[in-house]
Amino acid sequence: MTEAVNLELLITMIEERSVIWNKTLEIYKDRNLTRNAWKEICLAFVEDFDDKSEKYKDDISNKY
Repeated sequence: MTEAVNLELLITMIEERSVIWNKTLEIYKDRNLTRNAWKEICLAFVEDFDDKSEKYKDDISNKY
């Protein structure tokens, strides 16, 4: 079963990380910066995210 996500917090966190959504920025093309931004969000929403397997983290990253 999927846990409920605080959508307001998720939207706010994405809005704060323009590297995720602003295609006009040069940094938008930097996959490392984008991944790091998503990792910050995952840390907020997924309990013990850093302790998850690399496969789990990759599966999450590849969705975005």
